[in-house]
Amino acid sequence: MINQTVSESQTENYLHRFHSGEYAMLNGNGTEVDFNNVIHFEQGIPGFEFLSQFLIVPLFEYPPFLVLQSLEAPEVAMLVLPSRFMELGDELDVKTEDLEKIQTKDKNGFETYVILKMSSEGGKFTANTKAPVIINPAKQLGAQVILDHQALDVQHPLELT
Repeated sequence: MINQTVSESQTENYLHRFHSGEYAMLNGNGTEVDFNNVIHFEQGIPGFEFLSQFLIVPLFEYPPFLVLQSLEAPEVAMLVLPSRFMELGDELDVKTEDLEKIQTKDKNGFETYVILKMSSEGGKFTANTKAPVIINPAKQLGAQVILDHQALDVQHPLELT
């Protein structure tokens, strides 16, 4: 059974850490954080398998960019972008077995985000379109999945205008 809820003591701990400034990235951008929206990643995220509780927080001054923020290790935060802001079309076809990880069968019952990375070459950004994060907002479950489409790339250039 998946523990999909955050206990009251965990919430109090998160709130304490948030208000004490440990979550400076979240607190510093003027965004209200709703700890009822904690997303559970049963298997963690590759490279961070030991972390399972995350929030998606908007960057107040830089929409549509968001931060996927770990609640267990505040120093772990990833810049993400909803995939709808990219022209990827049908390439982001998530397999049924991947949808089962977030307890949905509905091809429209989830949100998709790409993880962004800033290169060392003068602030150029790339998006990992090959391994997006999928989230079932109804059940607050998430997973990072690997998509099998040749047009997708782990370092897809992102043109900011």
